[in-house]
Amino acid sequence: LLKSESRPLILKFEKPNHHHATKFGGKQKAFTLTIKERGFLGLNFDINKEKGVVSLIDAIIGEQSEEAYNDTLMAFGHISGSELIQINDGDLKNKSLSEKVELLKDQERPLVLTFELPTNKE
Repeated sequence: LLKSESRPLILKFEKPNHHHATKFGGKQKAFTLTIKERGFLGLNFDINKEKGVVSLIDAIIGEQSEEAYNDTLMAFGHISGSELIQINDGDLKNKSLSEKVELLKDQERPLVLTFELPTNKE
């Protein structure tokens, strides 16, 4: 759970632009979340220390992010487990887990989060 200063929190989920589609092999494999206001993110994350990965779990019920999360869920299908791969224009590929978490906490708004959709690994 990540917290910041004040409310309201305005979230906007968007389908990836052409840059993302090209970057991920021409298939829709990512989505972007834009947080415009400082304050509580309203999202639950899984912080996997072993893998050094920050993944989206879900939105907190009753928070502004819940509606946007549900809209994105309907547009993309299963999004829980999507890995955070970019914050604003910064690629997280070579960042440590602690750097990723600090970037989430400390960035100015708007905050643009890009998540890679989970792959089916069965």
